[in-house]
Amino acid sequence: MLLLISLCIPSVVLLVGCISPAYSIEAHVEPLDPIVLAGTNFTISCNLDENSTNGHTSSDIVWYYKSSKRPIPSDQYHLVNDTTCQLIIRDISFEESGAYMCALASDGGNLLAYEGTMLYVGSPPASPSLKCHSNNILDYWCEWREGSPSNLRTSYTLEYRQQFGGNSWQNCPDTQTKGSNTCFVSQDNHRGYTQKVRVTATNPLGTAVEEITFNPDLETVPNPPSNVSVESRGSHSLRVIWELPLKWTSHFSMFLEYKLQYASEFEPDTWHKISRREMSGMRRLRPAFNIQNLEPYTNYHVRMSCKSMGVMGDKHWSDWTLIQTGMTDSSVPTAAVTALDWRQYSSHEEPLFKRDVFLQWKRLHRHQRRGVITEYMVNVMLQHEDGERIVHSENASSTVIFILGLEKYQDYYIQISACNVAGCGPNATVYLPDGTSEPGAPKNVAAQWQISNSVKMSWEMPSDPHGYVLAYNVQWAPNDKGAEWSSAEVNCNETSYIIKDLDPTTSYQFRVQTKNAGGYSGWTYSFELPDENGFFADQEATSRSAQEILKQAAQSLRDMMKLLQNNIAEENGENSPSQTPDLN
Repeated sequence: MLLLISLCIPSVVLLVGCISPAYSIEAHVEPLDPIVLAGTNFTISCNLDENSTNGHTSSDIVWYYKSSKRPIPSDQYHLVNDTTCQLIIRDISFEESGAYMCALASDGGNLLAYEGTMLYVGSPPASPSLKCHSNNILDYWCEWREGSPSNLRTSYTLEYRQQFGGNSWQNCPDTQTKGSNTCFVSQDNHRGYTQKVRVTATNPLGTAVEEITFNPDLETVPNPPSNVSVESRGSHSLRVIWELPLKWTSHFSMFLEYKLQYASEFEPDTWHKISRREMSGMRRLRPAFNIQNLEPYTNYHVRMSCKSMGVMGDKHWSDWTLIQTGMTDSSVPTAAVTALDWRQYSSHEEPLFKRDVFLQWKRLHRHQRRGVITEYMVNVMLQHEDGERIVHSENASSTVIFILGLEKYQDYYIQISACNVAGCGPNATVYLPDGTSEPGAPKNVAAQWQISNSVKMSWEMPSDPHGYVLAYNVQWAPNDKGAEWSSAEVNCNETSYIIKDLDPTTSYQFRVQTKNAGGYSGWTYSFELPDENGFFADQEATSRSAQEILKQAAQSLRDMMKLLQNNIAEENGENSPSQTPDLN
């Protein structure tokens, strides 16, 4: 009878062959669908139908593995007789599982003419690994992992019972809740205390059993605390709030202890621990803890863990919670700004006496700000005998500021402090010195006679006063060598001065200088003023000689006239005249 072979390569053991009727070789293969232990030798026979050989013998048979393109070498054949050809597979392995087919050499690649069987190579099951868990003392579940592969379909059965008391084994009540290869045993399905748990692995080649003991009371590992949150309690404290772990009953809240750790954003790998003594009172349904002595305006990362108080050993602590972050409130900055620099420029409005000052500085480091810097307070101060006095204040929104219209000839202290919502930090101070220096001399100096014995001097303020003018020093002297200078100090608001009690017949020289806090200027160029007759000193001697001669001549003439008048009077018998003519 002809058979049709349908090739199937299952990943699990199927005890049903893949053989269907076909047309060609009249033969049968045995055994059908065998399950073979790996590492052994195995023989498959192809038996021709003695009544339908059509002249063919076992020497015409060819063996194939999985397809017509994979003929098996003839050195693995054994001809038993004219109708039987055996295939011998030695030290068979998992990889040699599959379809084995025999056919006549004349059938070629026609699979419809083949006869075959499925060979399953495997091993007895290895003992599975078994582990049990509880996260609430009451319920527990167990999970297992297959041992080394057997290459055969393997079934698993979990059973449990109380260790003591002679209780019978019970089948797993729930294989779905925790997923595949698990068994969930709720508190309603066991009596507590130590449990014996076993899992049996079975396949066609054998059985393996793994058995352990488990006590939910002593081996519970709870879930991490739930709903952890962190909130600020001021600039130096954070409050951590959490709830009981998932699956943990509120009746057992007093049986939990907690671990709490925190790390600063500036040292994220350095975890600070809260002591177990400090955490010992956290056994409420909604526990909380305040972390103290923190840095202001700093993010802190917080994580928590917990375990049942009746369980010993670090391995029974829960996993850490996901990290939660909270920030402390702001406090005043802790440092003054640095790299404070300034430059000054003459004011456009009053370039002689006013200055505009440009200041810049660096931002504080992040940990020094203690909050978001909202502004910089800038105070311009004067030093007085009774202390400092603020004369100007401004708020800067950045690290630069232009202060307009400060006095050039006044020293100042400028204080700058960084401010946030909590207040302003320490001041950085820069000193702006008084710009006063030696003044320039007055300009456009002039003098002129007023009345017979006075001269009016005038001048203008110097173009480079280099400070506030305190006074002017005026000096004058006769225009003679070695003559001493007379002087007078004139109020700073005056730009003229009348010099009195001068000799109008004398020429004079004049000069003036400026006085400020930095000292005196140089003198103006001294100049001469002629006497009221317009004579300078070198002309005066000649002028005086001529005047003396004229005076003497006039006096002689007066004397002669008087004598003449007396003589005439005597001749006429008259008295002498009382006056003589004025010949001046």
